[in-house]
Amino acid sequence: MVTAVAEIIDAHKYQCRLIRALRFLNNQAKIGLEKEKYILGFLEHIKAEGLSLARQVSYVQWLTAIAVMLGKSFDKADKHDTESLFARINGRNWSDATKGNHKEAIKFWRWLKDIGVSGRRNPKNPHGQRSSRRYLNKLPYPLVATATY
Repeated sequence: MVTAVAEIIDAHKYQCRLIRALRFLNNQAKIGLEKEKYILGFLEHIKAEGLSLARQVSYVQWLTAIAVMLGKSFDKADKHDTESLFARINGRNWSDATKGNHKEAIKFWRWLKDIGVSGRRNPKNPHGQRSSRRYLNKLPYPLVATATY
């Protein structure tokens, strides 16, 4: 009986790209150890969620660029800082898709606020509920159950 071992072919060399992106992150003097620690913690989080290697590479690259543009620690950034960051992203001569990809990295801030590098839930948000608008648009169950159509 002959058994074949399925070998995953990485035609786009995402493993090499991830190593290169992590090396670039490590060599950026403007980022600092604290921001690097947060980015690596988020990388572990998205690996645990099962995101593809291509997506992992993208998030590391986007967050590295955002860390340089932000100029301060992620956990100390407030609403004004993020609005200023998005204004800088929108002001770049990038395609709409690239701008959208960088804005998608806001998931990182949700993760940092909800769980963070410590791996423990934030006591102010014990159930890990996200604070995005889509959760605010839902009606509470009693209102939905008593609504007449």
